Amino acid sequence: MAGEVERLQELVDKYDNIVFFGGAGVSTESGIPDFRSQDGLYHQKYDYPPETILSHTFFMRKPEEFFKFYRDKMLCDTAKPNAAHLKLAELEQAGKLKAVSVQKKSQSGAVTELTVTTEGGTGTVDGEYSIREFLSPRGCKITEKDGSVTEGGKLLPSAYFEIQSQDADGITLKGGGYGHGVGMSQTAANEMAKEGYSYEEILEYFFREIEFVDIYGVK
Repeated sequence: MAGEVERLQELVDKYDNIVFFGGAGVSTESGIPDFRSQDGLYHQKYDYPPETILSHTFFMRKPEEFFKFYRDKMLCDTAKPNAAHLKLAELEQAGKLKAVSVQKKSQSGAVTELTVTTEGGTGTVDGEYSIREFLSPRGCKITEKDGSVTEGGKLLPSAYFEIQSQDADGITLKGGGYGHGVGMSQTAANEMAKEGYSYEEILEYFFREIEFVDIYGVK
């Protein structure tokens, strides 16, 4: 471990263009809960799943429930910067840190926010569709799981991916699915709908042993 820390310090001392990739876990030491750890918001029990409460649809339909959850779980008035925050601020003041990039993911693992740093500045791409369009593989090759190679199209096949490497020649992504990364083929579902299958039949085809529950009281 000591050797890794020394190596990290050598890199920080050597380079002036540093990008930090972090997430909600950076702030847990400050008492701010993350999402996917054992004590995170996604593992706590509520009347509605946290990822549902934090959606725009839920906010519009049940604003009182949304704000109750927001006040109870999302406001951290007593939180103070921890060692990681202070070090990042130190690097920024020293001119070492050029950008902080936080990559958000949904509970299924799909990327929902992408921070892009270029020579011209930093910008954010929000939403799975926008990210898939921004990272369009048009003109690139996609290696399928079976080893076959296909031509990329307008959209990245899925927002469920990890960045394996990036350099001056481009970015290499490793994907884990199609569509939303949860196992349903959008193309197949569309064709089944055209053939007259109901939404229950389509969902039961892709997700076995599931139960349909109305969580909004909408009939």
